[in-house]
Parts: sequence; structure tokens; C-alpha cells
Amino acid sequence: MYTKKLIGLIFVILYLFPFNGFTQKIPDKLTISGTAGVSYENYGLMLNPLGGSFYSPRRPWNILRFNIKPIVDIGKLKIPFNLSFIPKQPEYPKLPPVPGLPVPDQQQSLGQYFTNPRNSFSVNPKYKWAELQLGSQYLKYSDLSTGDICVFGYGFNIHPGKYRLRFFKGTSQQAVNFNLAQPAYQGAYQRKIIMAQIGLEKENVYFTGFNILKGNDLIQSVNTSLPNNILPQENVIVSFLTRINAKNGWQMETELGQSFFTRDKQLTGNNIFIKDFEPFIKTNISTHKDNAVQLAVSKKKSNWEIGVSGKWLGAGYLTMGYPFLQNDRLEYSVNTKFNLWKSKMNFLANIGQRFGNWSKIAGGERNKQLLANANLNTQFNEHFNVNIGFNNFGFYAPSNLPAGGIKNVGSDFNINPTYTFQGKKIMHMASASYNWSKYDEMVFPNGVPVITANNTQTYLVLYAPTWIESPVSGDLSFMYFKNKGQQNLQIRSLSNGFHYNLKKKKLILNSQVLYNATYLQPYTKSRNLLVTIGFDKIIAAGLTWKFSFTSNFYKFGNEFFPQYLDPSYIESLLRTSIQYKFKKKTIRLKNKL
Repeated sequence: MYTKKLIGLIFVILYLFPFNGFTQKIPDKLTISGTAGVSYENYGLMLNPLGGSFYSPRRPWNILRFNIKPIVDIGKLKIPFNLSFIPKQPEYPKLPPVPGLPVPDQQQSLGQYFTNPRNSFSVNPKYKWAELQLGSQYLKYSDLSTGDICVFGYGFNIHPGKYRLRFFKGTSQQAVNFNLAQPAYQGAYQRKIIMAQIGLEKENVYFTGFNILKGNDLIQSVNTSLPNNILPQENVIVSFLTRINAKNGWQMETELGQSFFTRDKQLTGNNIFIKDFEPFIKTNISTHKDNAVQLAVSKKKSNWEIGVSGKWLGAGYLTMGYPFLQNDRLEYSVNTKFNLWKSKMNFLANIGQRFGNWSKIAGGERNKQLLANANLNTQFNEHFNVNIGFNNFGFYAPSNLPAGGIKNVGSDFNINPTYTFQGKKIMHMASASYNWSKYDEMVFPNGVPVITANNTQTYLVLYAPTWIESPVSGDLSFMYFKNKGQQNLQIRSLSNGFHYNLKKKKLILNSQVLYNATYLQPYTKSRNLLVTIGFDKIIAAGLTWKFSFTSNFYKFGNEFFPQYLDPSYIESLLRTSIQYKFKKKTIRLKNKL
């Protein structure tokens, strides 16, 4: 009943506001543009000896995908479509079917097909300040509410003047039944998401508004007679967000959020510490309520910017809009940007600290992480450029438990000079890079420190000539990778790319050859040859055919001896696609109506 009322309300809003002018004057033409295409991938794997367990397939055998993205313009009404789908569930090699999900020999229901994360069906009609959102949508409202999930459903985004109103309702997760024969697949409940935002905004000056998100797992969406290991959950998030960009260069953004999260809807009994938040959620003994806050303030001028930022998330702050959000943490950082030497030198640096297990509810002590990075890019002249970067990541978690704590530090430094110059017939580009990475870890099992050190160095040299009056271009590179740790590893790579542009035939030929020699002590050398050939062909105006075939031959050393003697594999991947870009076609409507 509520869904029907909501749909009716959407159409009333769209009729009374944006489409009122449209109904008074019918446009005299319709314009169609956009793209459409089809792509196919074929994967192959041959093992020597056959039936070996030393290497597993990495892709489905076949994937056929269609994509249709037309844009229809009728006066001031714009209707973009995005239809990307595969006709049937791909077959994965040597993997059992996931219980509850369709497999190649089973017919998907219409609902499963449209909400399958491999497919995307959406249409977003826009008229002036109103947009209707239908189908698969990725909608970010804020950092503490929702933003990194795909939801299939319906909603709208209207912004007349300074007013902002957004709403969306749909499914973010398919139902998957638990299967005792395959306990690794725990299953999942169908999850419904409702999100809304109301606020005021002046573009590039300020925004202030409220966000609300409700997530709900449907208990009856799975077979309740099975011993499901998963719990049906429910979540409500309410947050207040403000952004300000002042004319004098000051910028500020802050968000305050509150979360209600029920870990098991099946439990009964009231939580005497948390009241119901009606009409959005009724709590029970598994419900947690917690808060979060983030703040960023900065001052920006033409040649520099400096600011501070911080974030705190309580241990019970959870949102289905960001399923993998790390909670129970406090972090802060100082962020800087400088343009020096007449803007030829750009320097960026951030330093801060993150504390995990802040509440200590899970036991143990708080852990600490040092976050630091810096980047310097210098354009000495029109030919010579150098980029230098440094990153540091530290983590420390003390513990009073018998297993002890952990301490690790990771540092990364890289330098990349590039030189370009042009002769009479050839344009040259030469680049070199050096990367040094160091990782040290110390753990304390039973109070006794155990130290692990891992150091990595990478050298890369690249030369890419381009013949100015010739259809030929290419590149040649050499890489040396060295890792020193518990196992010493070296990789030497030689790569050559070649491109030939047949302009008269509207054809570009591409090829790439890569050879790797891998030395992993104490084993003998492994060898790898990877060859790719392909082309891009313009068949007609707006119609392009792309094709590539990659063969990867890998021969192991003696790391699998004595079970296998000189094992190897040949892996192949064929990719082809045809893409058509519509010419902007105009259809007169007056004679059609």
C-alpha cells in the first residue's frame, strides 16, 4: 500500500513541477544519441600434466555481454538509458554452483535477473531540476550514511532553486539459501534499502541537510527450515551534513551520524537502554545505538592549502550503506598542498594517526596506525619531469593476552624521472623509475618477539619512440624486481609493444610480447612468455570492432617436485567487441502527433 502511494506521489511531483511547462508546449523534435555494443570473452586453460592441481582456472569459460546506452532528448527532457547484461549466468570452471543462485542449467527468475550484480538496468529521465531514477543505481549521499552499494529500485532527485530532495528504495542483496553440503556458502537474506535526503544548497558555496537510511533483511526470503548460519539484520542511520566554501578560501565540512543496528531480528525482548526509534525501527535485545562524527577544515589560497581533518566512529556504528566500514576508531590528519617555483613544483603531504579498538569493548588495548605520505612533482622544463613519492604506514596493537601483540611498519619510496624530446622524424620518450619498499613486523607469541623483515626493490626503464610521419609506434621496457624476506625472489622482465596504424584502411594493429624469468630460492628458474595480438577496426562511421588474443605460457621450476616433473600451463584469453556510436538522429514530432 505504501509503495503504491509513493509511486503516485512521485508522478504527482513530476507532473506539478517539471512537466507542467512541458505539457503546455509540445516539442517539435526528438533527438537520439548514445552507444550500443556486444562483447565476448573466451577463456582457456591447458595443464601439463593433465589433471594437475598446481594451477587453478581464474575466469569463467565464456561471457557474452550486451550494452545499450541510448540518450533520448525531447525538448528539455533528457532520458539516458544504461542497459548492460549477460544473457545467462556464466559457467565457472571447477567451481560448485552457489546455493540459491541461478546456474547455467537453471532458469533465472525475472527478479533474480534484474537484481543480479552482473547486470545493470537503469533509466534516469531528467527535466530541468527533476530526475527520476529507475533500476540499478550507485548513489552516494554522504560518508557516514550510504555510498558504495548498488541498489535496484526506484527513486527521484529534485532540486528546485536552493531546495534538495532525494529518495530511493530498492534491493541491495539477493537471497541465497544455506546448503549443508557446501557450508562455505553461508547464504544471505534479501536486503531492502530505503534512503532519503533533504537539504538546502547553493552550488559551490554551501550545503546543509539531513540523510536517513533504513536497511532491512527479509526473514521469509530464504528457506527458514534450513539451519541458516546468518542472522537477519536491520539498520537505521540518521546524519546531519554541512559543507561551506567561503569566498576568503576557508572550507569546512562536517557530518554527525547516529546508528541503530539490530544484529538479529528474530530475537525478542526489549532493550531497556535503547528506546524504539519509531516509525523507522523497533529495537530488541540485540540492537546497538552509537554515534559518529567527522570534521574537516582547511584554508586555500592560489599557491597553497593547509587543513586538518578528523573522524570518530563508535563501536556500535554500523551502516548497510557502507557494509565494510571500519568502526570503533578515531583518526586525525594534517593535510597540505603547495605550488612552488611558478607552479612548476607541486608538493602534497599528509600526516596523521589512527586508533583502532578505541572503546576496548572487544578486549585488549587500543591499536595505533601512523599514516603519512608525501609527493613532489617538478617540471624542470618542457622536456624533463621528476616525480618523487613517499608513504609510511605503521600499526601497533598491544595485548595482555597470551598470544601477545603485534607491531609493523611499512615504508615505500619511489622516484620517476621522464624525459621527452623531438627530432625531425621521431618523438622520443624515455622514463625510468625506482621503487623501494620495506616492511617489518614483530609479533609476541607468549611474550617472545618474532621478527619478520621484507624488503622490495623495483627498477624499470622504458623507451617509447613515435615516428611523426609514419604509422609505426612502439615501446620497449625492462624491469628488475627483487624481494628479500623469508623467501628471496627475483623477477626479470622484458617487454615490447608494437602499433601500426593503417589510416586508409581505418585499422590499427597492436601486439605485446612479455618475457619473465622468475627466481625463487631455493627452486630452479620459472619462465613465462605472454603474447598479445589484436586490432581496432573502424567498420563504418561510428561502428568499431575490437579484437585481442592473449596466450600465456608458464613453465614452473622444481617447486612441485617430486609430485610433478616440470609442470606447465598454457592460458588463453580471447576478447572481441563491436561498439556502435549513434549519430545524433533527429525525428520531427509535429507530423507524428
